Amino acid sequence: MNRKKFLLSTLGILVLAVVLETGVARAHGISAVTVKPATVEAGGTITISGDGLGEAGESVLLMLEGSSYQAPLGTVVLTSDAFENAEFTIPSDAPAGDYVVKAQNGPVSAVAPFAVVAPSASHSPPASAASSVPARVWTPLEWGVAVGLVVLSLGTAVVLLWRARSDFTAIDW
Repeated sequence: MNRKKFLLSTLGILVLAVVLETGVARAHGISAVTVKPATVEAGGTITISGDGLGEAGESVLLMLEGSSYQAPLGTVVLTSDAFENAEFTIPSDAPAGDYVVKAQNGPVSAVAPFAVVAPSASHSPPASAASSVPARVWTPLEWGVAVGLVVLSLGTAVVLLWRARSDFTAIDW
């Protein structure tokens, strides 16, 4: 019985370690991107900064992503693990709405929300822009690890229960 407890404890510790590792934490901190201003007209300029996105000299792809519109903004080269005050122009054909800038460097990514308004429209952000924060998107590697852990956990439980069946049926009355 002690062996089963040991195996279950070890499995629990391994699952916890892998789940914690699949987060976005990196050697220099959590991956993050900021966009200024929070609202911009289509065709206007935004300033983007990012941190925790890789190693010095690596390139980061910046994408504009909305519910029905996507466009590449360009790339930046990291100094240490960050970049600061990179200016990009929002395409003039981008429809008004809520967007994110997605910074992608291999499996490392981060997003920052902002709003695009029609040219010569009010500069006040839409009501939903202040309250909407996009959910973190899992990378394919993270999905694979999560599914693998679930399968491993279920398989271990089945094996342990199968081996323990004799303990349940061999009760002396």
